[in-house]
Amino acid sequence: MAGAFSLEWLPGSVLLQRRTGLLSVEEAQQYVDAVKQEALSPPTPAWGCVVDTRDTPPQTEDVQRVIGELIKFVVAHGVVRVAMVSNGLVTDMQQRRVTTSPGMHDPSTVAFFSDLDEAVEDVRKALSDR
Repeated sequence: MAGAFSLEWLPGSVLLQRRTGLLSVEEAQQYVDAVKQEALSPPTPAWGCVVDTRDTPPQTEDVQRVIGELIKFVVAHGVVRVAMVSNGLVTDMQQRRVTTSPGMHDPSTVAFFSDLDEAVEDVRKALSDR
């Protein structure tokens, strides 16, 4: 399955990022660039994101490196909470490693889910608790 992504602001300043398929390095860079553009002008200063990778197989190391740089960027631009959604064991392990590796993100502000609705609610709650 070819790689693809979509971005959508949900009510409550939650940026939903959906990734599907196996991304090429070029597609991963396009994804990163699109998320960066959104992160530069969120609907409110406090915002969060949900990354839905349920239809994404494990990615190559090169793609993981490209996406890993995005974590640093969103943290530097005020993301309050990140919720990762996956249903595959290997994809979940990759997401955990890339998202919480040293220097990437505060592990206490990242959550991992298999249910999209629970992930969105978690991010909204984190935003409302601020």
